[in-house]
Amino acid sequence: MKKSSKKGYSPDLLFHSIKKSYELSSKISTFSVSELCPEFFYLPEFLININKHNYGKITKTETVVDDVKLPPWANNDADEFIRIHRQALESDYVSGHLNEWIDLIFGYKQRGEEAIKAKNVFHPCTYQEEEENDKVVNPFERANLLSLINEIGQTPTQLFTKPHAKRKISRQVKNNYKIFLNSQVLLQPKFEQTVCKLNKSIGSIRIKNERIETTKKFTNFLPNEDDLVLCWKNADNSIRINSIESRKTIKIYENKYFEKINSFYIDHNNLPYFVTVSYDYLIYLWKFNDNFKITGITLLYKFVGLPIPVTSLTISENDNLLIVGYEDGTTVFWELFTSRFLFKIKYTSNPIISIKINSIDSFIAIAGENEIFILNLLGRLLTQQKFPQLNFTNIEWCKYFEWHNGIDLIATTQEGHIEFIEFVHNKNLEKKVPIRQLIIKNSMEISKYSIQKLIISNEKQYIIVSDNNADLFTIKHKDL
Repeated sequence: MKKSSKKGYSPDLLFHSIKKSYELSSKISTFSVSELCPEFFYLPEFLININKHNYGKITKTETVVDDVKLPPWANNDADEFIRIHRQALESDYVSGHLNEWIDLIFGYKQRGEEAIKAKNVFHPCTYQEEEENDKVVNPFERANLLSLINEIGQTPTQLFTKPHAKRKISRQVKNNYKIFLNSQVLLQPKFEQTVCKLNKSIGSIRIKNERIETTKKFTNFLPNEDDLVLCWKNADNSIRINSIESRKTIKIYENKYFEKINSFYIDHNNLPYFVTVSYDYLIYLWKFNDNFKITGITLLYKFVGLPIPVTSLTISENDNLLIVGYEDGTTVFWELFTSRFLFKIKYTSNPIISIKINSIDSFIAIAGENEIFILNLLGRLLTQQKFPQLNFTNIEWCKYFEWHNGIDLIATTQEGHIEFIEFVHNKNLEKKVPIRQLIIKNSMEISKYSIQKLIISNEKQYIIVSDNNADLFTIKHKDL
């Protein structure tokens, strides 16, 4: 790499423009063989100079090297670039032409006459199993050869000598990714609503064998267990595992940490963990062991939080995150399996009501009293929207691809409503500023009372909610 006496590198050689890099690789230079690294499809931060480091100026133009310059269609926004770029990667066009790329990199166009016709030839030393490389015995020449290989890389092993078959695109498979209540359905007010009056406050809800089951307050279903529930807030400050069928206690756990439990969280995605929050603001992560009747539960980590009441939390095993929302609007991020503090953010002064992580793209939805925030995993704010007429009680992501034009979020309110919300990506091309909006596509009035619990069944296309009057509502579309 070209050296600079002050910084140790030349700004001219830094990756600073998508257009320039594309032109170098495609027509200007015969030595530039750059490839798209995986970050091009999931990590917008690698295109942003977040730390505002001084990388210097381009020699010819005196342009300061800062954020990577993006194509016009990205509207100068790294998040929009990654979103559209990944959408293109998963498109039918790319799937239909994937065989052509395989032919160039691993196939019959990698070497020989076909490679020459395709203008797909490189320096001879870069080809694996090149006999001429082995003949170089002079130490100085061999060092230069290895240096050249290290600089420009080596071609992969040739795997195919005939044209690769074209990928078959199954429309049936593609349609399997239908989200709950897409926008076309919402335009047709054909809903079937079932109401079930219960004589007790509801602790948790699940769908099991096409049946809706509930537990009483301070009781939760155990993940992947048909007959067992976990009970807390017992008179003796214990945690108990009870059998639903026999209504008997299987095991009792007594621990000094259980005496101060203020709130309790079990992840509804069948993860073998639960979280307790104590009155002294300490947060504990517990794990369910394989056999509850014999071993039960184990304390994994303790998180020292803020001296403020916890109002919401969520965990993500895939992202190794524990996210906790507080009464003053602060949100704190920890590593789930090390208890290491990551960072805290505050975009509102109102209590954090609900936090949910999307399992598809790891976007984080945070609901305040009358506002919703969308963040990425680094806590960077993507959009913030107020809904002055609403007071949220819960929020949940639909399972979807982030570029799908449908309903992305479902929220419940104190007014007894279910709100169907779309995360819209618009552009203001005149001001060159992207606009991300949260738009309520439809609203359903369910109850006179505040809705507390929310469960979405993607497989059966149900929404199940309960209010603080112990009413259970099941909503589905009539055509499903």
